Amino acid sequence: MSTAAFDAFVRACGVDPTTADEATSASALAERIASATAAWPELTIDPVALATALGRTVAAGIALERLDAVEVALALACAEGQPAAQRVFESRYLGVLPRALGHMRLSADALAEVVSATRRRLLVDPQGGTPRLLVYAGRGQLQALVRVVATRVALDLRRTQGRRREVPQAELSAVLLASADPEQVVGQGRKQAIFRAAFEAAVADLSPADRTLLRMYVIDGVGIDGLAAVAGIHRSTAARRLARIRSTIAAQTRARLRDGGLPTTELESVIAVVDDGLELTLSRILAEPERPA
Repeated sequence: MSTAAFDAFVRACGVDPTTADEATSASALAERIASATAAWPELTIDPVALATALGRTVAAGIALERLDAVEVALALACAEGQPAAQRVFESRYLGVLPRALGHMRLSADALAEVVSATRRRLLVDPQGGTPRLLVYAGRGQLQALVRVVATRVALDLRRTQGRRREVPQAELSAVLLASADPEQVVGQGRKQAIFRAAFEAAVADLSPADRTLLRMYVIDGVGIDGLAAVAGIHRSTAARRLARIRSTIAAQTRARLRDGGLPTTELESVIAVVDDGLELTLSRILAEPERPA
């Protein structure tokens, strides 16, 4: 790895090499760049550009040793418009959306529009800034993040087309469950039904005020500052309230799962899905800049 790549990483993440273990950081960075290069031989990977992208992800709060450089390299190549990268993104991430959104019973035309809008939302920034795909990449959860974005796009499409509006808790459950993907853990049939019923009941049992706050954040895309203004509370209070709502949903879901007949051997893995899905949805993908009014 070149000195230029390490310097670019340091500038991007804001780490002062004079106050950190430079040798260790350089070694870890070199390993991440090497693994990404080996994973994508069909892509053109500029070590300096990748190091910069990795540094920005570290600056966003992801430790270098936990960072998925392979994911970041793919997102970077997509943002650069490399055809090979975009083909991979289409097949691995967008290509699975028809199955992931099957429960929404979209028409073929509507589904095609959702996939197209998801592609634009992730790959193109209207203001010419960093594409969301590159912002989201690096946490090893990119597929779940893409699924959540697509679910929100599908819900928006339903409203703009004048179709029957779902009740708020149904919309919330659809978006929150999109990141959990219970099929991967509990499979199809009765066990998945138990999972969904427990989760949806936990959302429905929130107080009207909490459900409204969560709906504004998850469905309408209102940021923390906007929530604080609407509720007349401090920004930090709004953030703590969202964290409490997340904990309540997770705790209520766990309690219902314990009473729902899932085998003990599977219960903990399902509970982990609940926690990870909520953490992913509320802490990462929805932590976006607030939309203009």
